[in-house]
Amino acid sequence: MSKWSIQFLDINGPNWVIFDYDMNIKYVFLFQVDFNDLETRIKLEDLKLNVIHHIESLKDETTYRDNLINSVFMV
Repeated sequence: MSKWSIQFLDINGPNWVIFDYDMNIKYVFLFQVDFNDLETRIKLEDLKLNVIHHIESLKDETTYRDNLINSVFMV
């Protein structure tokens, strides 16, 4: 991610959108996961924490919004 020149990572359930410094969408990740499966949710949460840790280690102006686990995605 450090090579992507990203400004913002929007984590919204299974949809992760990465924006550049002009707030144009650079990448979109659409995870097809079953949020009712606890093991899957744990793995996705681990991935999210690793990505956030990496973002924070960049020491730039990259920010993120975290809405991974939401009742909307748990049906």
